[in-house]
Amino acid sequence: LKKALIQRLTDSQEYKIRQLLETEEMGDRKPSQFLRHLATLAGTTISEKLLRTLWLGRLPAQTQAILATRGEDNLNSVAEQADRIHEISGKTVVQATSGPQPTSPTANTLEELQRQIAALTTKVERMTNAWEKGRPRSRTRNRSGGRKPSLLLPPMFRSKGTQV
Repeated sequence: LKKALIQRLTDSQEYKIRQLLETEEMGDRKPSQFLRHLATLAGTTISEKLLRTLWLGRLPAQTQAILATRGEDNLNSVAEQADRIHEISGKTVVQATSGPQPTSPTANTLEELQRQIAALTTKVERMTNAWEKGRPRSRTRNRSGGRKPSLLLPPMFRSKGTQV
């Protein structure tokens, strides 16, 4: 019964490894606490070298850069140093978010120009549509081929005011 309860209530090893590889983040834990948490999730299935790589990869970039020099040291001593770095750098870290920027006069002018261009585009489209609707559909040429009637007459029958 005890074995069955433990098996049902604990996460599978596959789930723990997936969580270890994909979703675990340091959050507000100290680096050493985070390392212990990862080690608990990993159990005995992952080598210490892989655990070190996963752990270092999830630390802040500043801490990673400092700890990169301690490549072959004991993982627990590296975790202690990471805790000290975290305590020192944690006080100076500023987290900022960007909000809507106040609009400047040039931004307002640009927005106004964009609105005017959109309005002009709409007017031109309306005028084009209205012109196309009012235009005759057939485009047949008249019998004279578009020439003036006086040009069809021989020169002796043309009026003297007509120039060729």
